[in-house]
Amino acid sequence: MDEYISLEEAAQICNVTRAAIYRWQKNGRITLYKKGSRTVVKRSDIEEIKKENEEIRPFK
Repeated sequence: MDEYISLEEAAQICNVTRAAIYRWQKNGRITLYKKGSRTVVKRSDIEEIKKENEEIRPFK
């Protein structure tokens, strides 16, 4: 079962701002969900983005 976390926690995990989380959603990288009045995201989606950001790749 998927675990959902707050945007604040997601931002801390990836060491980014909440604005970055919203940009990722706007760009289609992640989906945001509403849980009552709170906006949440799947932890697995955030862990995947964190992993992608940690990979070494050529600088363009």
